[in-house]
Amino acid sequence: AEADLGHGFGVARQRRQLVGFGFLTLALGGRVSAQTPSGAAQLTSASALPRPWSDASGDRRRGQNFALRVTNSMGTLGTALAALLKEQLQLKTKLGKETVEHEQRTASKERLMAEFRNGFFCSGCMQTKSQILAKGEQFPHPGQRVVAPTQAQIDKKDKELQRPIDTLAASIARAKPRLDDLAGRVAVGKEQLAAGASLWRTSHTYWRLAYERGRMEQEAALRQRVVDTERAAQQSAETPLSESVTAAKREEERAFWAQLIEKQQAALTDFTDQYMEELAEINRTRLSQQRTLLDILARDPLNKEVSVTVVSQPASRGQRPSLLGEPYRMGSIVAPPPGAVGLPVLTPLADVAAFVADFKAYRGVLAEESQPLSLPPTAPSSRPIIDPRLLDLP
Repeated sequence: AEADLGHGFGVARQRRQLVGFGFLTLALGGRVSAQTPSGAAQLTSASALPRPWSDASGDRRRGQNFALRVTNSMGTLGTALAALLKEQLQLKTKLGKETVEHEQRTASKERLMAEFRNGFFCSGCMQTKSQILAKGEQFPHPGQRVVAPTQAQIDKKDKELQRPIDTLAASIARAKPRLDDLAGRVAVGKEQLAAGASLWRTSHTYWRLAYERGRMEQEAALRQRVVDTERAAQQSAETPLSESVTAAKREEERAFWAQLIEKQQAALTDFTDQYMEELAEINRTRLSQQRTLLDILARDPLNKEVSVTVVSQPASRGQRPSLLGEPYRMGSIVAPPPGAVGLPVLTPLADVAAFVADFKAYRGVLAEESQPLSLPPTAPSSRPIIDPRLLDLP
């Protein structure tokens, strides 16, 4: 019982494990005796109560596990995207500086070569007039003179001035394809963060849906059990007295049915308690994971470059799969092909696509989407199905 209802949320009290989910024989003395009324065996046996709750437990764990996988992989994705953004920023800064320097050196070369060809250079150091004056030195240097250059000297000077320009041009040429690649990867990474936030929301909604489905079906079964027991008690009370049904026997049966109804109603109350406890844990997990995702998005430089909202309200099964997180690839950033325009259309991961499809087709509603079941007339006042203080819902 603990494995079915707890799945990692702590150890429930033994009484709630047994009584709350109908696995305890609720007859006098803990089992049906030969003196108990006819029909009591069926109402108190473990097999009399269906177990749809355990049928939904696999779905609850599936939603829980998907939410955890998404949360963990979003950390990996955030780290990878932050590294890409930092590299992109550094490369853009470097490229900008090199582009400016390339333009300046190209313009300077044209000016210096014009001076060199016209003889405005020192015959000793072969520096132009502008280069020498820029150092605060005398032109030409003492003992030197201004001379007309030969073609060999012009070619040598041209190569000297062109060499750093070519180095910058090569660096710029290497940076541009890498910047294009980074831009594509960054765009995919940002899209993946948004898809991950959507899939996380879908996972928690799936988890809640599975939980509510099991809860509502089990609660209905527990309530119906009370009704059936009350009906059997009424039939017992209306049976005429006879040799086999004496007044003493009638009183014994009345006490039996009263105790059985009391225990069944206590089981319903305990079931509601256990539901509230697990619902509170689900919400604590949701809020904790939401804070984790927000912390990821608050990292530098994601906080400056990425705009993603982590929505905690339930997702709608009527939304398109793409809005439910189907494109999310569990933390990986797939580089778009060279020359691609816009974001690439990625094939969804098989398990993610199946999860989203199952979510869209999942039957059941959240408690806030439905009216609570009414109690049978003799049942005690029920507690709220959901404590609004535990929910961050509209």
